[in-house]
Amino acid sequence: MERYNSFNIIHKGLRAALYQTALQLQQTDFIEEDQAEEALGKVKEIVMLFEGHAQVGGEGDAGDPERERAGQRARGTGGTEDDELHPVVSVGRP
Repeated sequence: MERYNSFNIIHKGLRAALYQTALQLQQTDFIEEDQAEEALGKVKEIVMLFEGHAQVGGEGDAGDPERERAGQRARGTGGTEDDELHPVVSVGRP
């Protein structure tokens, strides 16, 4: 009897989302503030999805506060403002 691998579907979805985000980044004109904000928002969303997935899948990390906060942020159930992603560079017109 073959087991059903639910991770296969999850990983396909994560790869597809990552691929779509990469395409969006390639096509974004970062001089246009609205396009830049949308693209960076998508990157933040992807990072949180991957952090949440790592949190759910990481059995050996139970009790690790940093991983717990990452999972909370990904699920939108906790974390602090300091846990938010901050841009490394400012985007916009000089």
